[in-house]
Amino acid sequence: ATPTTDPSTRAKAAYQKIRAEASLANNPLDVLQKGTTIVLRGAVDSEAEHAKAKELAMSVEGVTGVDVSGLQVIAHASELNDTDDDGDSIDDLLDNCPR
Repeated sequence: ATPTTDPSTRAKAAYQKIRAEASLANNPLDVLQKGTTIVLRGAVDSEAEHAKAKELAMSVEGVTGVDVSGLQVIAHASELNDTDDDGDSIDDLLDNCPR
């Protein structure tokens, strides 16, 4: 029997490359896959980091495109992953705020 290929192989490879890049390691980023396209969502600190994340995702073997429509440049984005004394991240706190 032929082993089944993990459908998220490219996304996992892109995620590993992005997390290995020091300037991107702490940014709140999601790396998804839609076919042979990598979808990046979240935030980075600068246009340079935005370009680097896209470049790294595109460098994964078999990736034909990178969708960055959900990736924003926000100053100090890496601080959004910080946690408070209770272990809550800023994302957790925002999720619990009334809107």
